[in-house]
Amino acid sequence: MREVASASRMREFTRQSVIVTLACAAGMSVGPTPMVSAVAGMFMKPVAETFDLSRTMISAVMLMSPLAVAVFAPTGGRLLDRFGVRRVLLPVVVLFALANAAMALVTQVWHYLALSLVISACISVHCYSSYTKVLALWFSRHRGVVTGATIACGSALGAAIIPKLVQPWIESYGWQHAYLGIAALVAFWGLPILVLFLREPRADERAGPVEAEHAGEVPGATPAQAIRDRVFWMLGAAMFLAPFTIIGTVAHLFPMLTERGMAGADAATVLSMIYIGGMVGQLSSGLLLDRTTSPRIVLVYFGGAALGVWLLHLSGSAALARPGALLLGLGQGAEMSILAYLASRYFGLRHYGAIYGRLYGFANFGIACGILSMGAVHDLTGTYAAMGKVFAVTILLVMGLFATLPAYRFTRD
Repeated sequence: MREVASASRMREFTRQSVIVTLACAAGMSVGPTPMVSAVAGMFMKPVAETFDLSRTMISAVMLMSPLAVAVFAPTGGRLLDRFGVRRVLLPVVVLFALANAAMALVTQVWHYLALSLVISACISVHCYSSYTKVLALWFSRHRGVVTGATIACGSALGAAIIPKLVQPWIESYGWQHAYLGIAALVAFWGLPILVLFLREPRADERAGPVEAEHAGEVPGATPAQAIRDRVFWMLGAAMFLAPFTIIGTVAHLFPMLTERGMAGADAATVLSMIYIGGMVGQLSSGLLLDRTTSPRIVLVYFGGAALGVWLLHLSGSAALARPGALLLGLGQGAEMSILAYLASRYFGLRHYGAIYGRLYGFANFGIACGILSMGAVHDLTGTYAAMGKVFAVTILLVMGLFATLPAYRFTRD
């Protein structure tokens, strides 16, 4: 019987596991990257005009989201571990849709801030933490490629499509009612699929060998054990510095390029190359992680990102900026799928939500600090040039941290 059970776990691509994977992709397609990050810049100017806010003030308002997510993420992860993904995620997705719909009723800036805070709290659950935990329980041998492909087809593809829908809504109906469109996509596309098809595997359906004495137990470190582990802090530092560098550059890339004399159409093309590189990074990094037993394979992606940072910050030429954006996108696309994979291999799955939530918090702090640093340096010096040198150093530090990681503790079966 044990041999039969073991053989069934080797066959990870079953009808049920594929259906759950597609449900995770649908959930990610209405998650924070497409519905918040990808469209934030489109709301910046109209919201600022409505409430008569300066560009600095509205930037600070927009930055509340990653900072709040960083604070809420550990709690969200603990809830996922304690009560299960489905029981926690579904009500949160409902609240996420309602909070976006309520934006249509906003008349004062504090209303906007309060609802943004609610949306940020929802993001601490309705994010990679939930979906990558479900995928990790269904897949072991193919965990990397499935996670990367799901993020690419869900989050990244959604981020490419949703802005093309939201911008016409803002122009035609105003920013408040554009939020109603976002809420409708969450409520009538993502949520029904999650309700019908998302679930965690039963004990006999879980990927990999049963390493615990009881089949219902999942092996893994506790959050307290993880925090005392130097690997946790190495990953935390890397996941602070990587978004600090990459997202800090991406957020200010359009004004940085146009200030150097690049035409707006050329700058927009450069931005699109980042998303193309991101999808390539997500898909290929998962495939490579599954085919190797060393975390050092990620150096390929962050090495490419280092070269991309150098090209984008030092060149005003579209001919050099386009490949630079593609290389930067490789690092951006790979960073979150890599983090999800490494968290499961170093700390297991028993308390994955809580541990990943803490690491996800580091990433969000990095995003906020990167965007703020770019803006502050530009205001002080009138140029972004100094941050190019800073980012060149920080991305090299990221590579150094990944290069010194030890062997995996929870290996594939």
